[in-house]
Amino acid sequence: GLYVTADHPWFYDHSLLDLAEEYEKNDGQVLLIDEIHKYPNWSTQLKNIYDGYPHLQVIFTASSALEIQKGQADLSRR
Repeated sequence: GLYVTADHPWFYDHSLLDLAEEYEKNDGQVLLIDEIHKYPNWSTQLKNIYDGYPHLQVIFTASSALEIQKGQADLSRR
C-alpha cells in the first residue's frame, strides 16, 4: 500500500486524483490518505477516485468525524 498525508506540499501542484491515477497505473492496490480534511474539495476528489478506480482500495482519515460529515460529495455508497 501507499501512505500519503493530504497536507504534504506535493499536493500544492497535484491533486488526489492525480495521485490515484499514477498509483493505479503502477499496479497500486491500497491507498491510505491521512489528514484528508486538509485537502480542498477532498470529498469530491475522493468520490471521483472511488468512481474512476473501482479496483483501488482507499482508506482515509481525518482528525474529526465532523470534518468527514462536512464533505460536499455524497460518499454514502462508496
